[in-house]
Order: sequence, then structure tokens, then C-alpha cells
Amino acid sequence: MSISTRSSFIFGHTVKDSENNFINFVEDGITELTAIIDVGSYTISQYINKIAQALNDIGDNTYTVSLDRESRKITISSDDTFDLLVTTGTQSAISAFPLMGFTTDRIGLTSYEGEDSSGSIYYPQYNLQDYVAFEDMEESVQSQINESSSGEIEVVSYGVRNFSEFNIKYSTDIIGQGAIDDNPTGVSDLRVFMQYITKKRPFEFLRDRNDFNVFDSAILESTTKNRDGTGFMLRELYAQKLANYFETGKLVLRKITI
Repeated sequence: MSISTRSSFIFGHTVKDSENNFINFVEDGITELTAIIDVGSYTISQYINKIAQALNDIGDNTYTVSLDRESRKITISSDDTFDLLVTTGTQSAISAFPLMGFTTDRIGLTSYEGEDSSGSIYYPQYNLQDYVAFEDMEESVQSQINESSSGEIEVVSYGVRNFSEFNIKYSTDIIGQGAIDDNPTGVSDLRVFMQYITKKRPFEFLRDRNDFNVFDSAILESTTKNRDGTGFMLRELYAQKLANYFETGKLVLRKITI
């Protein structure tokens, strides 16, 4: 079946050593401090927690980091004044600020919201096809079936895993196709998204792109091209006489807990 709402995916929160993991800031108006975000790939929800952890590990203030999910703008707050050295910090060239969405120095307040959105969002141009929801696909982890001498059957496992699957179809750069959302970079946007998730990096899946507070954290489990989910192939829909329209084939996501 297809899903009845347009969906979206929030992604792009990868932290690399000495590339985008430094936060230069000041608490006393003079001394520069450097917080270091743990290297790794995260959902946007995990990412803001990592920012808070990095600041609290180094600073004397108490920091909280929040997210406006609709705008994807990050707000950093503290129990006392602090400065963010976005452009003037020692590691400004390799800082975390661009991914965090901050573009200018911030001075003398207790809370700052980023100017830009954090990370990226991908919008499929049509409803997801052949859709199966996470709650409808479940399997036991490392399950074992034991049978007693009396014939009683018992399943022993280490929990369950949930999966979702679908096909992203009708991706195109062609404008004015009615039910298909217009996007002059539709195919390249899909390609960028697939290149990211086939590196097994986590992301957030919003079944309804208009409801930003309902989402699932996931990683890519497999594609039609690759059972390990580390490769993909966008297939042009020649058989349907739709040149310049593409589909991913079946994608399987594994739900993760953060």
C-alpha cells in the first residue's frame, strides 16, 4: 500500500574529528573555552544532546540545548551569561557552528537560537509506495525456541526489532506534473539522501511531513541493490514510459531507540 501523507527525512548530522567538532565559547567575558562534540553520526535529536554534553563537560555554567523541529533551528541556553565565538574562536574554521546553524558571534546573553536550520531534510515528491509501517513488521532478536519434556513451547529472545519498508518513486526534475511535487533538483536531492543513509548513518523519518513532533529514528537496513544497505541504484521508469522519473526500489529501515 502507499502511505496517505507526504513524508520527509531529517539527516546530515555527522561529526568528524578536527573538521566540525569544536565549540569555542566564553563564560567570564575573557577566557576562551573549547567544548568538543563526540565524533560520530547522529539523528538531530541525538545531536543536540551531544552539544549539551560537550558544553557541560567543559563549562561551569549549566547548559541545555533545544530544537525547534519545524525550522530545525537549535537554541543553546545557560543558567548564566556566555558568549559563542562563532567566527572569532580559535577553531572557527573547523568548528561545529555551521552544522549547528550558527553564523555570527553571540555575546552577553543566556540563550541563543541559530540563524540557520541544522542538517538537511529530504522531501519525497510523491507518497511512499508499497509502504509497511514499523508497527506492522517485527522480529525477535536472537530468538531460540525451547520445548519442554511435556511439549510446552517457549520462545526466548533478547527483545524485538521493528522495520519499515517502502519505495521512493516518481523522483524527477520535471516541473508541472500535478500530483508530483515540483522540485528542479528532485533527482539529485534523492541521490544525496541515499548516499548519506547507505553509509549506515542514523536519521529521522517523519511519516507526515506536516507533523514535526511525530517521527521515528532509523537506519537503513537494506536496499534492492544491496542486502546490507550499503549501496543503492536509482532506476529510471522506462517500463512505465516515464523517462527522467526514478525510483529507489524497496528500502527497508530498522527502527532505533535513542
